[in-house]
Amino acid sequence: MPSLPTGTIASRPGPLMAGAARFVATIQGKGGHAANPHGAKDPVLAASFTILALQQIVSRETNPLEGRVVTVGFIECGQAGNVIPASVKFGGTFRSLTTEGLSYLRQRIKEVIEAQAIVHRCTAVVDFMEDKIIPYPAT
Repeated sequence: MPSLPTGTIASRPGPLMAGAARFVATIQGKGGHAANPHGAKDPVLAASFTILALQQIVSRETNPLEGRVVTVGFIECGQAGNVIPASVKFGGTFRSLTTEGLSYLRQRIKEVIEAQAIVHRCTAVVDFMEDKIIPYPAT
């Protein structure tokens, strides 16, 4: 925006700022030893596929002129290279220039995370943290 004198109010046609919201997901599997992967339900593999699928929501399901973004900003899981952890936690933000776009992303994020967990014999919980962080509406 151009520099304006103090006390001046300005506007312009069209969207100005994207709406934004957050999500945190936990994929629960069954931990095990890396030498015995068939005895585990690998949440790391499930989370990996999930994160790739989340990126495809924007690249394959939305018009590029509609201005939508999904970002996974963190992943937390095991600490040992030879152990399949029991769970993976990851999360990030999603943004849209329209309220409808924000609602669509919220719905699809939940669907994709839960479906990918099922494909990998795991379960998932998705928290949009709306009781802690109120989503910012598109303006």
